[in-house]
Amino acid sequence: MCLKLEKSLYGLTIAPKLWYEHLTSAILDLGFKRSSYDPCLFYQENIVIVVYVDDCGIAASGQKHIDALIDGLRSRGFILHVEGKFEEFLGISIDRGPNHSGPIHMTQKGLIKKVIDYTGMNDCNPNWTPASSVALGADIDSSEKHEDCFKWSYATAVGMLQYLAMNTRPGISFAVSQVSGFTHGAKKSHGIAIKTIVRYLKRTEDKGTYLDQEM
Repeated sequence: MCLKLEKSLYGLTIAPKLWYEHLTSAILDLGFKRSSYDPCLFYQENIVIVVYVDDCGIAASGQKHIDALIDGLRSRGFILHVEGKFEEFLGISIDRGPNHSGPIHMTQKGLIKKVIDYTGMNDCNPNWTPASSVALGADIDSSEKHEDCFKWSYATAVGMLQYLAMNTRPGISFAVSQVSGFTHGAKKSHGIAIKTIVRYLKRTEDKGTYLDQEM
């Protein structure tokens, strides 16, 4: 017996692809062009859309362009929830400054707090740097494995740190790249290296990345 699906079902491996095709078909039908550099970026003369799964970030020169886009998608059967201004997206807080002037400050204080809580470093002594002056090696002579010394998952901590480094904290990129290389077979020394990064984040929780709005 063969069954034919009349529509995509949530959870199927092909569902994300079909959703992307369904959404982008509607956006292109509204006259948008797709970026040749990023398949999730669409633009017209006065408006830009960035798509992340079923979330859309919209930037436009005027509210009328946004309203026209929303009306166009709704007329094509999409059920939309308008969240308002772009103050936070995917855990990234976006501060545009007073009167939306000056540089944009992007931070991830929530994720930093989550990393600190996860590694049990709430009462730690903060560091001034995210890594020691000695390069991190495989530590093949040590018999102390990470899982025997710490109660948290090495891979999980590395994943959170990678997301931080990629989005708002490029200053920890080198230190994170070092600990990322030992996800399999991590030793106690590698766990300590992660804690060194966390100590630095503890001191710099409110720091992030600045973007010039005039670019």
